[in-house]
Amino acid sequence: MIQWFKTTLLGYVEMAQKSNENKFHASLFPGKSRPLLPEFASAVLGLEKELGMPIWTLIQDAAPAPLEILNREVWRLFNGIENDLPKDSPIALLIDSPGGFAKESYQIARLLVKRCGKFVALVPRYAKSAATLLLMGADEIYMGRHAELGPLDVQFFDANREETVSALDTVHSLQRLKAFALETVDEAMFLMIGRTAKKTEKVLPHTLHFVAELVKPLLDQIDVIEYTKMSRDLKVAEEYAVRLLANRNSMSQAITIASHFVEHYPEHGFFIAPEEARQVGMPVRENSEEVDNLLDQIFHLLETNQVTSFGKVVEEALGETRNEQKKQQVHESGNSKGS
Repeated sequence: MIQWFKTTLLGYVEMAQKSNENKFHASLFPGKSRPLLPEFASAVLGLEKELGMPIWTLIQDAAPAPLEILNREVWRLFNGIENDLPKDSPIALLIDSPGGFAKESYQIARLLVKRCGKFVALVPRYAKSAATLLLMGADEIYMGRHAELGPLDVQFFDANREETVSALDTVHSLQRLKAFALETVDEAMFLMIGRTAKKTEKVLPHTLHFVAELVKPLLDQIDVIEYTKMSRDLKVAEEYAVRLLANRNSMSQAITIASHFVEHYPEHGFFIAPEEARQVGMPVRENSEEVDNLLDQIFHLLETNQVTSFGKVVEEALGETRNEQKKQQVHESGNSKGS
């Protein structure tokens, strides 16, 4: 009986403590309507203390349309709070994003640089495609132990296939086809000269005809207009990257880094680890143990929960919450009497 009483009492104490905990919300979206996980908020505030600068979040993990990718709506969110960002004082951007549109990613990075002077990027899990482009405007990047960047890419919705397609995959498919054709010419020439003992000029026309007939059905499947558009859009993303990178690199270094992220990876989803990003020329820093632990904590929270957060993490005092609840009750009561 005594043990049961102790257990029950402890349960009530724990419930009381939880009820007295302050709530946290994201300042831009989803706001107070959907409080943040206390563990997530605590880790973000811990990173703020460790880095000594305010952190703004861009966590799109479970964001509803149209905020699930970097696009015009996300740009408008950040552009709308330009005056709330510290003037000529650096901030950190905690980002978890699958990517989106190159233009809007460039604009967000440019806004942060122009307003704050510079910004630091924090990547607990991933910043892919256009999100990697956004990070190219950062002066420093802190990546978690399991974090990844991705190749610069542009994606489109293919109405015929009813799926999203990658410009990088489409453009690289032609490059791979070209490499296949050249390799086949070399192999066929070697075999035919060895077997017929004829000179190169006699064998080459037959070899080229054979390879052309072999590759033609594959080439016929490529939409030239679509290929040209995707090549152009990849070039646009690359040019935006060069402009961001040139803020802290020489122009030749900026061009080298940008082209590497477009040309040296075989597919959209390719995993670019922190050490590789550093070797390529991205400003990825060595983390302190505390920063690593906090980024790990956020990584596991994102993996096991649906988290959406745009803006600052705001602590909402208990008294404020109760006052708002009372105001809401009075407002609802007034409406019911009026009706």
